Amino acid sequence: MSSTDATPADRPAPGGAVGAVPEEDPGIGWPRAILSGLAILVVSFAATVYPAQLILTRVHGHSRSTVQYWAATLFVVLVLLIAFALRRLQARRLI
Repeated sequence: MSSTDATPADRPAPGGAVGAVPEEDPGIGWPRAILSGLAILVVSFAATVYPAQLILTRVHGHSRSTVQYWAATLFVVLVLLIAFALRRLQARRLI
């Protein structure tokens, strides 16, 4: 095996030789990070707690256990959808 096979061009070689220097990612900055975090918290809270609360207070004709299971299921599904959406936004470097 040659030394080029063992070490990709973007990593330094074991002997101390340095390959291409990767550019630094400037990031999103503190103000944008704080605003993004607050927006995510507000939207996530509204999107998960409010619909579950509506189910608990407005659905009649079912037993209490059934309504609680529906609300809990809706809450978990919405949390998973929000996590997926956040991951997509992160992959596109929007947050």
